[in-house]
This record gives sequence, C-alpha cells and structure tokens, in this order.
Amino acid sequence: MAAIKVRVGQADAVKVISSQGGGSISAQNATNVIGGIASVTQLNVSGISTFLDNVSITGATTLAVNGGITTTGGDLYVGGDLYVGDDITFDEINGRSLNITGNSTLNVLGVSGIVTTNHLLVTGIATIGGSTINDGTFEQIKVAGVSTFVGQAKFQSHATFQDNDKIKLGTDEDFVLYHNNSNAYITNNTGNLYIINNVNDDDNGDVVIQAKSGENSAIFYDDEGVALFYNGVQKFITTNDGLIISGIATATSFRGAGNTAASFPLGLTATNAIFSGNVSVGGTLTYEDVTNIDSVGLITARTGVRITNGGLIVTAGVSTFNDAVNITGTLSAGLIDGGSFWWQNQLLNKN
Repeated sequence: MAAIKVRVGQADAVKVISSQGGGSISAQNATNVIGGIASVTQLNVSGISTFLDNVSITGATTLAVNGGITTTGGDLYVGGDLYVGDDITFDEINGRSLNITGNSTLNVLGVSGIVTTNHLLVTGIATIGGSTINDGTFEQIKVAGVSTFVGQAKFQSHATFQDNDKIKLGTDEDFVLYHNNSNAYITNNTGNLYIINNVNDDDNGDVVIQAKSGENSAIFYDDEGVALFYNGVQKFITTNDGLIISGIATATSFRGAGNTAASFPLGLTATNAIFSGNVSVGGTLTYEDVTNIDSVGLITARTGVRITNGGLIVTAGVSTFNDAVNITGTLSAGLIDGGSFWWQNQLLNKN
C-alpha cells in the first residue's frame, strides 16, 4: 500500500510517512519546527524534535527505551505518578511530600514538612524543622531508635534527657551520667576518674565543690592549696609548709616522717595534755599558775632548783644533798644530818 505523506507548518518542514491503514508513523528530516498540531497514534523520532507549544500525551510515554538521553530545556509536568526504573539525578528539588522506602543518599536535604524514611544518609547539609538553616543544624529531630554519628555532633542549644536516660561514654559504656528522678549519678567502671581544670592554658581557675548552692564545701586552688569547709566556714587548708586547722583537731596519734616522733618546731599550745611515755624538754620548761607538781618517781634537776616562795616541804623520807646548800632565809627542820651548812656566809657547826 502506498505511503501517505503529510506536510505540516512551513514548506517541507516535516514529512510524516504513514501507511494508509493508519499503522506506524515516522518523521524524516525533522530539523525544523512543527508549527501546527499533529495527532498521531505512534511517533518514532530518530533525530531531534523541538516543540514550541504544549505536547499532550494521554497514554504511556517511553523515553530513551534503548538507553539514549532525553533532554528538555523547559519544565516537565507530570500529572500522575512518575516511575523510574533506574537511577535518578536532580539538581534541585521542591516537593510537598517525599516517601522513600529504600536507601537515600542526599548531598543537601531541605524539608519543610514531614519526611518518612527507613534509611537516611546525609553527607552534606540537612535542614529539618521548617526554616532554612545553612550550618547543618536541626531545629527539631526525634529519633526512636539508635542514632550513630560518625563525625562531630554540635548542639547550639540544650540537649534534654529524661529520667534514667543515660549518657554513655567509652566503647564498653565505661563512664555513665544519668538522673533517676531522685538522685544524679556519675559512674566510672574502668581506670581513674580525673577532674582537670585549666587544660589548654593556666587561667587561674579553681575547682569549687558546693554541696549547697552558694556554700563552699571544698576548693582546690590553682597553684595553691586545698581548703575544706564546715557549713560554709573554712576549717582546713593546706599550705606550702603543711596545713592549718581552725578549731579542734582530734587524732588517735601523731607520727613524724619515717615513723619517727612528731616534731613541733614552732611550739605546741594545749589546754590539757596527757603523756603516757617520757617527756624530754631541750629548752626551758615554764610552768604558769601551777599549784602542785605530782611525781611518782624521782625528780632530777641538772643545775639546781630555785624556790621563790612557799619553801620546800619534805613530809617523809630522807633528803640528801651531795653538794653545798646555801640558805639565805630561815631554815626550820628536825634532824639534819649531812655535810657542811652555811649561814650568812658562815660555816655552821652541826652539833
């Protein structure tokens, strides 16, 4: 059957070849535009076709079925569903609803509505919450499962955790912080627990512990000592020379370095003291307001005994003087037996 040739628009613009029975239609030398309207049942174009006006297709349209490239310079509107069997690449997307059931890899994701996805991998900037944020932050994100952050997670506002929600640090969850609606806990299961201040530089910052807001319990001073407080009042502080205690110090014993006797180079002041062992005094021992000295053993004075008032009373036993006794006042005694006795620089006769 002879072919039917149809010319549309300008002279020799398009040559449409079709069988008389209305079978397939082919266009040859389609290098010029189609200025009119052509209604065909099947169109097979091997070259480039340019359409200046709308193209209405009521059936299925297959583009580049053999692997070619279909290019449109203007907008493409799809009134129904769009099914893509292979990969799809978009330069910029504005969508009202996006439903992804498989893996999605997006360099930049901007979403102002609701997104439902089984797996979301974002390598660039992700914006969630209704406004455009260009620094990679989220206004609000709710995750019901486990979230893994390979890089750094930055929070520009607060991170809120509910009761018994734990912050777990370490490969084996060695360090944990949480609150159980009654108490707060900091637990460490491996190694030492360090609290370090002035890490990058020495800015004279101290470590302050307050068991009650506004009331110090302990202060660890930078390059100085450690102070302990009772009800907000400092009672104990370490110094370069040792320590200073304000108030009463109660101890079961005092011991010096190397298991030696304790030394008090600047003196020792005490209200009451009990010594169960020997007391050795290298300097002067001064008694103030002492009424009686009670000794169960022998009292030895290396250079003499001076009694300025009250006299010397011996109620029992023998008193022995191995050296001369000089008495400037009155001597009252019963039996005196011994060496020489002097009275006003004169030797007395003991008979």
